[in-house]
Amino acid sequence: DKPKVLDRLEKVFQGFENWDVVPLFVLVGNFVHTTVFMENGRNIIIEAFTKLANLIGSFPRLSQEAKFVLVPGPNDPLMGGILPRKRVPEFFCQVILT
Repeated sequence: DKPKVLDRLEKVFQGFENWDVVPLFVLVGNFVHTTVFMENGRNIIIEAFTKLANLIGSFPRLSQEAKFVLVPGPNDPLMGGILPRKRVPEFFCQVILT
């Protein structure tokens, strides 16, 4: 959810957009920079994933061909402190899946 991180991801994606190899990106959380338990926490996380989806969508080849693995971090909600981590709930990242 930090603009600086999205800016750096954009540079990484730019580098891979025209490669002949189909990349696999493993993005490791925390996907929000603070632990979110407040009432609007769900909206904060969905907004962060929407920004990520918009960034990915701005690279047509990557959005169509690349694979993305999202690994939740310890501060991501509903993940708990157990290992291995559960997957990111679909309602948070639905915009990326479509």
